[in-house]
Amino acid sequence: MKKNLRFGKIPVAGLAATIAVSGAAGNLPVLDSLGMNVAVYAALDPISYIDAPIMAGVAELKPETTNEYTVLTQEILNSPLAEGTYYISSGINVTNRITLAGNVKIILKDGTSSTFEGGIAAGNHTVTIYGQENQSGELIIGSKSKDLEAVTSTTDVTINGGNIKITGYNAVANSGDNGSDAVYADNLFINGGNVEITAGSIDPNSSSTTSYGLSGDGAASGKLFVSGGSLTIKGGDGGYHEVMAHGFASQGSGAVYGAVNVTAGKLVAIGGKGGRGTLESERDADALPSTLTTSLPVYAGSSAVDAIKTSSDQISGKLYVEVGGEELDPVEYLKETVSDSGVTFTKETTDEYKPLTQEWVSLAEAEASAGDKTITLLAGTYYLNENIEVSYPLLFDGDVVFILKDGATPTFKGGISAGGHNFTVYAQEGGTGKLVLKYTELYDVSIYDTVIGASSITINGGNIEIEGFQAPDDSNREGRAAVTLDVNGANVM
Repeated sequence: MKKNLRFGKIPVAGLAATIAVSGAAGNLPVLDSLGMNVAVYAALDPISYIDAPIMAGVAELKPETTNEYTVLTQEILNSPLAEGTYYISSGINVTNRITLAGNVKIILKDGTSSTFEGGIAAGNHTVTIYGQENQSGELIIGSKSKDLEAVTSTTDVTINGGNIKITGYNAVANSGDNGSDAVYADNLFINGGNVEITAGSIDPNSSSTTSYGLSGDGAASGKLFVSGGSLTIKGGDGGYHEVMAHGFASQGSGAVYGAVNVTAGKLVAIGGKGGRGTLESERDADALPSTLTTSLPVYAGSSAVDAIKTSSDQISGKLYVEVGGEELDPVEYLKETVSDSGVTFTKETTDEYKPLTQEWVSLAEAEASAGDKTITLLAGTYYLNENIEVSYPLLFDGDVVFILKDGATPTFKGGISAGGHNFTVYAQEGGTGKLVLKYTELYDVSIYDTVIGASSITINGGNIEIEGFQAPDDSNREGRAAVTLDVNGANVM
């Protein structure tokens, strides 16, 4: 069968050339001719992808199509990738380290999952990754060596979509090795998709002090730009940090080496945890030890749990920083007015609240199980819009307001102890939210007098179920009762 050949420029010997063959299906083998590496491929059907051009600092997701691409296969990856666009049409697992011979774009097909175990060495070339309409293509990139980052480029790395996980080399326990940085680049651009970047952990016996989620060569590199999507980036755990001539302190690493600019999307930066100390105590790392520029909300704290509690522009000394995230829609609730003639309610709205989600509860309980078996909320208004279940006692470090979403049933099995602070509960118009407070056997209830306690407790609506602790027979434990409440229009059991 005769092929209709389309030729581009005639290449100089030793350089890569491409010959497109129309009318055939799939990729043809790589050919060597006259000392040239000649990639021959068939003209393929157009494929879609989501581009993310930046407009005024915000990535605008824009559907595009192309038929100028090569289907990425294991065979092709055995040689350096020539400049061009590559399409991962089905999941592949690559064990070797991928090298580039030009600027490369990778499009991930929705629903596929691929792994680059040895990472990507881009040299002085750029790497750009795209997703498709559903952004469900997954790419996992790792490193097999303590001396190699998972992704290296002396210029730019850009992620416009997909589910991307990049992890540095994790040192083997007691090996004395360092962990590797996850990404090494002048600039890392996050414009779309869901991205997780984690530095490799450092063995505490290593003399290495750092492993970053993103690093670079010098003060003008290792910079992070977030203009869309969601990025979680974490510094390496463990390692020594020399603090004095006579000793070391164990210190985790920061998430980002260079400056950080967030104009849209969401950034969660987590500093690495300290490992082993000698003469000095261990220290957890700052999440962002670099310059942060953003007009978005900044939530910072010593942990993921703390980050929901307090807003701060101070990055120094903070282990966990969240920047941006989804804007909160205003929520409605019924505000009470108490007068001599009774209680009346008016509908109010607020966007000054924090959603109390099961995801947050899971993080809090993980910390509680490793600590004092309690969870603490700082002062503020919390929207209970899910059927969350909290197993440990909930403590307040300030006055707290709950807004119960209609139909939601949050349950606090460890009760609430607000101490000398005030606790107020509001309902929404339907009044169908239900707050359940009781004790379980997960902890010693003898440290609390009641299932719920506060300086003042006001219930302004909804359905409230409070169950005192019932001491088992022959347990030598005392039962604990519920507490007196100020009730305005609620159903309390």
